[in-house]
Amino acid sequence: MASPQAAVFLGSDTLLIQCLELWRSRGHQVAAVATDTDKVRDYCGQNGLRCVDATGDLVAELSGQPFDYLFAVTWLQMLAPELLSLPGKAAVNFHDGPLPRYAGLNATCWSLLNGETEHGVTWHRIEARADVGDVLVQSKFAVEPGDTAFTLNARCFDHGQRSFAELCEQLERGELSGRPQDLEQRTYFGRAARPPARRTRDCPSGRTPHTRSRAV
Repeated sequence: MASPQAAVFLGSDTLLIQCLELWRSRGHQVAAVATDTDKVRDYCGQNGLRCVDATGDLVAELSGQPFDYLFAVTWLQMLAPELLSLPGKAAVNFHDGPLPRYAGLNATCWSLLNGETEHGVTWHRIEARADVGDVLVQSKFAVEPGDTAFTLNARCFDHGQRSFAELCEQLERGELSGRPQDLEQRTYFGRAARPPARRTRDCPSGRTPHTRSRAV
């Protein structure tokens, strides 16, 4: 069995909790969990995990405790360079799109609006620029007839959990290099991006939904 490693988890949704459980089940340590939601705080309280406010000064909160990895899972904010320098080995982000395509926000909705037949999720190294870091693990799957952003998001979470297990195995083998992205194939959708009004019927409630991963 690989030597235990320590990680900080940052996020706000159910996928974060699932990844926490998997990480712990493999014998690894959780140095801290940074969140802004009660359900993650409750999970930490029930399991004796250190929990800090993700909207506070994370550099000050985490700099006194060494850890190997920072996992950003379902987090919508860019991370400060000072925070990215804290993990001893790597900072890794979950993105609900098949990078380098559909970087940024609302990846599932844009995928549906553009008529894609395949989508995917990506675990990648975090760099200063949004969603450009080397790909560590990627899982692709078909877009089904009748899919909405809600159903596609649900499958992203399912594949996110399963692919996190692959990521754990990779990190336990010490494989951190990843695969550089072909940025000539990159598409990016920021906060200001909005679909044409005539196409919003493809998204729930006639608007672009915020998916729960952030380009970091």
